[in-house]
Amino acid sequence: MLRGDYEWNDGKLLLNNSQICLISRHSISLDELPNLPRIIQKMDHTAQKDDHKWWYEHFSSPPSIFMEVNRPGTCKEMVMQGLGYCILPKYMFKKEELTEDLFILPLTHIDGQPFLRSLWALYREEDTTFTVVKAFVEYLKQHYNLN
Repeated sequence: MLRGDYEWNDGKLLLNNSQICLISRHSISLDELPNLPRIIQKMDHTAQKDDHKWWYEHFSSPPSIFMEVNRPGTCKEMVMQGLGYCILPKYMFKKEELTEDLFILPLTHIDGQPFLRSLWALYREEDTTFTVVKAFVEYLKQHYNLN
């Protein structure tokens, strides 16, 4: 199971797409972002590449990074305390947190397409000859309505 888009030339199931959102304690506009304190989480290479792509589609200057943290939960907590904004997948927030005083703006690419992060199950087709692997792949297909 991997988040993000990877080159894979074998069995591959798209399990879901997560909307990437701007999260802030207060309402802000995209135009303000380069001058506001951004809290970032350490990301894997693919997520970092996607983040940079989105940023430089919209801005010519780099973000004003206030702090970099190791975990998305820490990033989220700092935003909830009003220390800056972050860009995170919406799935990071529980339903009750989304009803609190948070400003959440789903982000789009410059062409208007939603900024999404995919969750994939990658496997080798030849491994589906094993009963356990085949059963797991079938379970994923049923659970995620992929049949």
